Amino acid sequence: MCIHLAILGYMKNVIFILFLSSLINGQTYFFFGEIGDFISPVSVAADQSGNLVVSDLHTNKITKIDTLGNVQKSWGGYGWDDSGFDFPADICISALKIFVTDKNNHSVKIFDKDLNFLTSLSGNKQIDNMAVFNYPASCCVSDLGDLFVIDSEENRILKFNFMHVYQSSIGGYDAGIYQLSKPASVALNSRSELFAADGNNIVCFDNFGNGINIIEMDKPVKKIRNYRNFIFFISDNNVYFFNSAEHSYSIKKISFKGFDKIDDLTDLAVIKNKIYILTQEQILIFERVN
Repeated sequence: MCIHLAILGYMKNVIFILFLSSLINGQTYFFFGEIGDFISPVSVAADQSGNLVVSDLHTNKITKIDTLGNVQKSWGGYGWDDSGFDFPADICISALKIFVTDKNNHSVKIFDKDLNFLTSLSGNKQIDNMAVFNYPASCCVSDLGDLFVIDSEENRILKFNFMHVYQSSIGGYDAGIYQLSKPASVALNSRSELFAADGNNIVCFDNFGNGINIIEMDKPVKKIRNYRNFIFFISDNNVYFFNSAEHSYSIKKISFKGFDKIDDLTDLAVIKNKIYILTQEQILIFERVN
């Protein structure tokens, strides 16, 4: 596998591009256990108490479970109003709220930390035409409460403040070489820098929405998650990570031991020294010993 890291900067109209062409040895995680029983799960996220929230496309429900797999609460079912989902594509969690992109209902549903429904951010009912979004594929939220939503129809990311008021568009047609072509997943680091999985690339933006880097992979990047300044992502059924505080973005591959083969790697969540791998049937738990 060959991974290219393109760092682009401008000086007197000259573009400098550096390429990182080899993987750096990564960390090893050992099989710890498995929890859950799902039919068609698509997303998982962890809250600050160590609980997990999983969305399932078959049931159109989200379910909150603890790290032992005990179900705490479920919400949803198929629907087109504020009582259900039609394709709960992605989940992100802040200190007090849970956000779910309801893709085919063109909205983001918002819950409190106990999975009680609060409100919806409707993409096709925005007063400002620039804020209209359709088929939201993914979302993430900053420590300040700013919400970032992938508008998969227009291939861009929309930023809303903590009051859910539209602020700006990121990665659209005016972004130059950082224009997104097929964004699928988005994550923030602790410095509010934005990382978007876009085909075979990870496109990186600063906290003002300006493009700063492009990481090129050989295979499509499926999901991207964060844990503090570490960015984790899935590509070609493998998990990689890098420290986003280091501008070299040294990509490392994670090795999983003690489990024969992980099929259909769908999503992941990181809680301290454990990685929770969502497959099409269950959640596999791996622990980093060192």
